[in-house]
This record gives sequence, structure tokens and C-alpha cells, in this order.
Amino acid sequence: MGFNKQELREKINKLPLFEKRDVFVANSTDEYEIEKTKQFQEAICEVGKNKAWAYVTPNYKLLQFNELFTPILDSIQEEVTGFLVSHGGFAALKFFPEIDQLREGNDQFGLIAMNSVDKSSSIVVKFCVKHDERYFTIPSRKPHTGKAADLTKNYIKFLGTVKETWKTVINKFPNYHITYEEGKISEDEDIHYLQFKSVADKLKLGVRMDKKVREYYEQITLDDETFSLWDFFMKVFELIEDLNFKSDAHKERRIDVLCKKLFEYSMILEL
Repeated sequence: MGFNKQELREKINKLPLFEKRDVFVANSTDEYEIEKTKQFQEAICEVGKNKAWAYVTPNYKLLQFNELFTPILDSIQEEVTGFLVSHGGFAALKFFPEIDQLREGNDQFGLIAMNSVDKSSSIVVKFCVKHDERYFTIPSRKPHTGKAADLTKNYIKFLGTVKETWKTVINKFPNYHITYEEGKISEDEDIHYLQFKSVADKLKLGVRMDKKVREYYEQITLDDETFSLWDFFMKVFELIEDLNFKSDAHKERRIDVLCKKLFEYSMILEL
């Protein structure tokens, strides 16, 4: 279901605050040595806690999560439905404005904004799409800077291109059938074949996930049913959703990586 705009604001305001602190290093390994030397770098720590999430140079600009998310949310005048995930020094806001322009059939387009104070992610704003109760992120073309509120407005300009890119993926991926055979050619010019191993290697599935997808593929194709590139991605998506993650933020980042590979694959195939 997600949260409305006011609920998202409240959740954003509850996100931790961070600060830069001086870093000192003991002058020796002697545990009784009290002399310390101040370092050039500074530590990013959560206010009220002593754990350092990152070490940065003095000119590093620390941006609080609410300084990014709140202006972006407030730049949308319409109501929104969204989600907020965070863990440690990372947070992501995913939201879907109630705007007709952001709908295409049963699909709804939205935006996802990500930031971190642990240097694991720069400020990122990109499109996402809700399709059959699953959420796909569409990779951004370049890093974004400038005022947070302007990021949303600038992104809407690319909506037409994003819709076409997504339409290409969902319409053409089903026409790429997966096979164990090498160099298999279809007599139908609209149908193409991809070797299972080639797709698995590009997705870097890992041994366990590769085995599960293979077992599913063999089960589906047992009665001559087709297993398409779209089916392949959806199975991997399902397997990721079933994994136990340390937090929702960890799951969100794993799914984001899969979505990036999905669109990279569409470029490889020159769709």
C-alpha cells in the first residue's frame, strides 16, 4: 500500500542526523600512550553515537537525508504514495505522484531518490515503475547535482524517453527465448534465442541462484513451454525477494543492481 505524503514526511523527519568530527590517532601502540595526533580527514558520525560511517576530507559537504528528501517530496503538489528505507548511512525514498502523465496502461511511473553519508552512494534520482506489483528502477543517465527540488522537475522532462525504454523491454524481452543449445536460430524473424549460460554469466547469478533458475527452467520447458528472457529476469527477481536481507535497504539495493543489469542487457541486445 505504501505511505501518503504526510506519513512520508514524518518518517523522513525521524531519520538520524549526522555530523563531522575530528579524528585523532594514538602516537604509538602502547595502550597507556595518551598522546594523539589530529588527522586531516574527518569522521561522519550519527549524532549521539560514536560509530564512524565514513572518513572524509574537510571540504566534504554533508547533506542530511531530510535536506534531500523533504524538498523533493514538497516539489510535488499532488498526493503521492511511497516508501522510505534506510540502514546505517544509507537511505532511499521511492514515491509515485498521482499524476495521469505518470501512468501508462496498468504501469505507474515514479521516482526514487537515494543518498548516503557512508560514501556508498552519491545523490541519485531516477525513475522507477510499478509493474504487476513489482517495482523496477530505471538507471539514471548521469549523477545529478543542484537543488533537490529541481531534480524532480528536471526528471519529468525525460518521461517520454523512459516510457519508450520500458515499453521496449516488456514487449521484446518475451521474444528472446532461452535455450541450452549454442547458436540456435529461429525460423520466425520475431523470435530470437539466447543461451542460458550466456545470460546467467552476464547476470553473475552465483552458484546457488544459477542452480535454482536452471531447475525452474527445466521444469517449465519439460512440456515444450518457452522460457523467455523476461521469464529469466522475473525468476531472478522472485528469488531475490525471497532472500533474507539484513534490512529493507539492503534488499532495495540488490534489486536496484538487478534492474540495472536488465537495462544493460537491453542495450547489449540493441533493442
